[in-house]
Amino acid sequence: WDFDTTDAAQWDSNLFDFVDGKTTLKGVTTGASIVQLSAGLYHTFALMSDGTVKGVGENVMGQLGDGTTTNRSSWVTSNITGVAQLSSGVYHTMALMNDGTVKGVSYNNKGQLGIGNTANQPSVWVTSNITGVVSQITCGPYNTFALMSDGTVQAAGQGGYGALGTGNTSNRSSWTTSNITGVSHLSAYNFHTMALMNDGTVKGTGYNTSGQLGDGTQTSRTSWVTSNITGVARLSAGAGFFMSSMIDGTVKGVGINTNGELGGGTAGGLSSSWTTSNITGVVSQIVCGRYNT
Repeated sequence: WDFDTTDAAQWDSNLFDFVDGKTTLKGVTTGASIVQLSAGLYHTFALMSDGTVKGVGENVMGQLGDGTTTNRSSWVTSNITGVAQLSSGVYHTMALMNDGTVKGVSYNNKGQLGIGNTANQPSVWVTSNITGVVSQITCGPYNTFALMSDGTVQAAGQGGYGALGTGNTSNRSSWTTSNITGVSHLSAYNFHTMALMNDGTVKGTGYNTSGQLGDGTQTSRTSWVTSNITGVARLSAGAGFFMSSMIDGTVKGVGINTNGELGGGTAGGLSSSWTTSNITGVVSQIVCGRYNT
């Protein structure tokens, strides 16, 4: 889960302070401010304005990239600089660098670091084997997607149910081309992935038993299908559902609604069609947790 400080994200007061209009980390005396947050299952990263990275939380698999496997209750400096963007899976994190390369750290059981094998890389950031100009990096729990500058997509890691959009269900330890072009933004969760297209339409691939791909069916897909929604500004994925903030400021959701995560006023059931969420005001950003929004 990723947050950009230019958007209307809510910071946890136990972790952050606002000082002179900037977001700073408690206990960290640095002139740099936070430009992005990215959280895995039990760990959190903060990308600083100077391109350095701070981490906190669970570190038993070296997911904080500080050269140790010691859990941290206070922020520590990760051994990486020159970072432009971060994205975290359950235990792994990927960094898009200012020079256009990609680095990754920690868990690699499905090949999600894109280094050509499934060996874990605890504590140390390693260079991922991707070529071309990457404009966005997006992690699912056990896979990684690279949106390229030409609107194509490269994928690595867990491919179950067709989550990588390659036409099959194979895991990939090396970057492989996903069968889609014209993409402006990606959002992924476990076995299902959504792509916001340049024209405001949406396509999805992977697990669909809760109707989360929004194509009106509950049929899982190994290749990208068009979702029945247009006019989308931003997408966010949860466990079995997707939420979209619309260009007109409204919000829509699709998929499982066990806990009321679609915000429609009821809990239970599912929807394979996009439904309008009952929120008032103009929404500028939508962020999904596992079972909430």
